[in-house]
Amino acid sequence: IYVVGTFETESGKVTRLDKFTSDGLWRLTVSFSSPGSDFPRDIAVDESGELYITGTVQGMLAGFGGDGNGYDMYLRKLTPTGRIVWTRRYDYSTQDYGSAVAVSGKNVYLVGGFDRDQGPATDYDIRVVALT
Repeated sequence: IYVVGTFETESGKVTRLDKFTSDGLWRLTVSFSSPGSDFPRDIAVDESGELYITGTVQGMLAGFGGDGNGYDMYLRKLTPTGRIVWTRRYDYSTQDYGSAVAVSGKNVYLVGGFDRDQGPATDYDIRVVALT
């Protein structure tokens, strides 16, 4: 069982990932901070135990740069022990949101949304990214 979320510290938001057994025993905690705001939304685990986290970031993302312009969706891959393997950032408009991630075999699917018009009225659309 995995739980991912954020908490606030004096220096900003911190993303925290916890792993528990099916009996509720704690096994692992991994945390990483970002100078910007990081909002993890979903996590998936592949057959080999590697983790994929998606969400939304505003500004810089730990381990990956950023322009600080609006919100971007991201996908982060971690080893079963919580080490960051890679991070992908998707910046299609000024308002991009990562909502869900799924793994099927060696394929990873990221679902999110973006502000299509980028004007005062929000007109959101869906975005699906496939990594094969």
